[in-house]
Amino acid sequence: MVLVGQRTKIKNRIHVNLAKYGAPSRGASDMFGARGRALLRKRADELPPETRFATERLMEELGHLNEQIQAFEGRMAELFR
Repeated sequence: MVLVGQRTKIKNRIHVNLAKYGAPSRGASDMFGARGRALLRKRADELPPETRFATERLMEELGHLNEQIQAFEGRMAELFR
């Protein structure tokens, strides 16, 4: 639950970074799915350099968190069988 909460905070921060500089996160039904991530990378290019750097790091952290969450969910599935 903690990791999912952290993931939500990171997603919200990414949305705020984009909205703050007029690069809204729209154009895909899931902005953090495969198609949405491609759009996010393009939109990140529109951000000021330091905000772009921070946003790219947040996107990397989001990928790591997703991996960790999947690992925990897999482990839980094994234990519950």
